[in-house]
Amino acid sequence: MNKLIIILLCCFGAAMAQLKPISKEDSLLRSSKKQWLDSQTKPAQKAQALQSIVISYFQSQSSADSLAFYNDLYLRYALQHKLNTFIVDAYVQKVNAERGRGDWIALIKTGQEALHKIDSLKISVSAHHKSLIIDEMVYGYIFLSDIENAVSYTQQSIESLQKENQNGANNLQISLMYLTTARAFGYTNDYLTSSRYLDSSLVYINQTDDILQKHYILNDWVSIKIDLKKYAEVLPTAYQCLRFFEKNTNNRGLTEIQMLMGRLFLGLKKYDEAIYFSKKNIEKITNARILYRLYETLYHAYKAKNRLSEALIAHEHYIEFKDKLFNEQVANAKVALERRFAEEKAAVLLNKEKAEVAIQKRYRNYFIAGAILLAIVSAGLFFNRRLLQKQSQKIEYQRDTIEKLNVNLEAKVQSRTAELQKAYDEIKDAMQRGQNLKHRRMAADLHDNLGSLLSAISISLDNIDPQHLNHREKKIYTNIISMTENAYSEIRLLSHNLMPEVLEREGLPQALEQLTRKLNMNQKIHFYLKIRTLPTLNKTVSLNVYAICLELVQNIIKHSKATESTICIFENGTILWVEVTDNGKGLPNNQHKGFGIGNIQTRLEAIRGEFLIDKGYSRGTKIVISVPLEDDKMENPEVIKL
Repeated sequence: MNKLIIILLCCFGAAMAQLKPISKEDSLLRSSKKQWLDSQTKPAQKAQALQSIVISYFQSQSSADSLAFYNDLYLRYALQHKLNTFIVDAYVQKVNAERGRGDWIALIKTGQEALHKIDSLKISVSAHHKSLIIDEMVYGYIFLSDIENAVSYTQQSIESLQKENQNGANNLQISLMYLTTARAFGYTNDYLTSSRYLDSSLVYINQTDDILQKHYILNDWVSIKIDLKKYAEVLPTAYQCLRFFEKNTNNRGLTEIQMLMGRLFLGLKKYDEAIYFSKKNIEKITNARILYRLYETLYHAYKAKNRLSEALIAHEHYIEFKDKLFNEQVANAKVALERRFAEEKAAVLLNKEKAEVAIQKRYRNYFIAGAILLAIVSAGLFFNRRLLQKQSQKIEYQRDTIEKLNVNLEAKVQSRTAELQKAYDEIKDAMQRGQNLKHRRMAADLHDNLGSLLSAISISLDNIDPQHLNHREKKIYTNIISMTENAYSEIRLLSHNLMPEVLEREGLPQALEQLTRKLNMNQKIHFYLKIRTLPTLNKTVSLNVYAICLELVQNIIKHSKATESTICIFENGTILWVEVTDNGKGLPNNQHKGFGIGNIQTRLEAIRGEFLIDKGYSRGTKIVISVPLEDDKMENPEVIKL
């Protein structure tokens, strides 16, 4: 039984040991939340409660999400109830939190929003409070490498602070703004300019009682002087900072100055002291930038002391933290590029909106001018209407008289038109017969004369013995033989196409079948022919349609670079349709008048046909021809069969 009691007491003691006492901060947080949730609390007191909650979360660093949530809630509540003092403080708290998270884009956006809101709401705020927002926002510009904007904002803030009453708080803030400017130039390795701004920062901090902030600035001053390799000059100040931070047990300042002491003694080639200060408390440090500097110093000091194994270990840590910092810089650079892209995009959109507004304004002016003009015209029309009514009666009488005269005139015109049309048709038929006879004679002359001449040339060439020729002469001889054969083939094709016999004997379908068959034997392009049942066509239509198809085929061979082509002929109602397509490169937009199109249009005029290039056809070229057949289905007895 005693053992059981002892075990229970031990368990109870262990459980009590696990319970943490409620801290002062937790108690304040709970009471602030209770005050915020109390419906009886006045708006100003609720805002004060939200302020306490935000500060508690910021100081404890326990929950970034809770801090962001209450920050936004605090700002919205202050804006909703127009609590100007709390609006400014809410923005200050928000930029503090965003800087702590390293969210540079959000930091810049919030800072600019705060400055705009203060101006637009006409909130009476001191330059000191504005500078609290600007000081945080500038770090966003620094880490995104936008030094120009960073320096611009700090200079404006310094000028505003200098115009206000010179008190301790303003002097401290001016000192901090100079410090921020110095860090901006230090970030770009412009140490001389950074040093000048640090000197100005020290001038103003010496006018205050803030000894802690003074030594923070001196730490920065020591760092810049080390970068400028002024080791002996900076050594007394470094010891002064070291003694101060050791005495006041300030971990942030002490860690920084110990790292700087290591770098300083490394520059003075006092390697034992450099190792001593760099190793001191290194296990407790979590800041990547400081660890990078410490391991860099240890690596060079160990190497100088020929302690190679320790140098190797330090070098590995040095590279590890160097890579980590480099990755952060790359991430910041990426964010900076994204921000610049977003700004440029916003500028483009703004310019577009301005242009649209200008256009709308111009259209509005046009509308007003048009409305005025319409009113003037309407008034003129109204006054002229009465005059026109009087004149219309007179005109109506004259029209009746003219119509009676026109009845006889129209009959005479119709009779004369019929006579002229008949004469025109006779002339057209005679010209067509003459053209057909001319083509027949040209075909015969080409075949008989040039064909005979080329045959004689071929026979003469056959009598030459190529064995007695040298290499160059053999090559010329072979080329002449090839050119003669090509010329003979071209003449035969030309004479046949001028007046193909099969067109006269059997009609258009058989003539086109023979044409495509011959083309497929001699050309790289394969031609397909699709003909549906056609009525009997007169010779004029057949000959012109054949000539048009021949012209289009020659264009395809010469210009299209196609591998396939299709000729499709069919009747639909009283219309003969001809569609010629290929899978070539298509017709250029500015060349629809070339490639024999004029010849095709001339022939179509003779048979009252129409011509269309299908621009919507995307796989090459498509040409559509339509010919009316209402009067042409039967053979014309006046056409002489050649």
